[in-house]
Amino acid sequence: MKAKKRVRDVAAQAGRNVEMEEILKHELSPVPLSLAKINGEMNSVIKADLLDLVTIDQGIEISSTLPETQGAKTCILIDGHALIQALGKPSNCRTFDDYANLFLKIVFRKFNGSVKRIDVVFDRYIGNESIKTVTRGKRAGKTKRPIRKVIDIGTVPLIATGMGPVYYAR
Repeated sequence: MKAKKRVRDVAAQAGRNVEMEEILKHELSPVPLSLAKINGEMNSVIKADLLDLVTIDQGIEISSTLPETQGAKTCILIDGHALIQALGKPSNCRTFDDYANLFLKIVFRKFNGSVKRIDVVFDRYIGNESIKTVTRGKRAGKTKRPIRKVIDIGTVPLIATGMGPVYYAR
């Protein structure tokens, strides 16, 4: 009720006639509460729940095989980080070049010839405003974060971990 009165008062001071029904169609909070808490901290979600929400709950089936395209121009998007997680650290990969070559080999073996274009997308979280930052903050102290650095030389060796490619700190 307090918010309604405030809106009505501001509108009256501005000399406007305001339809409260129209105003109340919109959230009266500083941030969308479906995306963030009242203090602005982003809400985290479970991606699998979102997939169910936009597919299964809507009666949409997810096929485990690619449909026949009959020569149509098609494209496939690959979640690059998910593929890295799925690959882990293969025993035959000693360097980043080895890992990159295996990554490409898997992508092309699976999709080459069946699609006209392949896009591999990697998430990037910049600054302190992302959902990933909030998740990392909640996990602080629970897990040890791996060393991260841009690798621009393929001969940099990998170290053995169960988490995928992590480079040797030098």
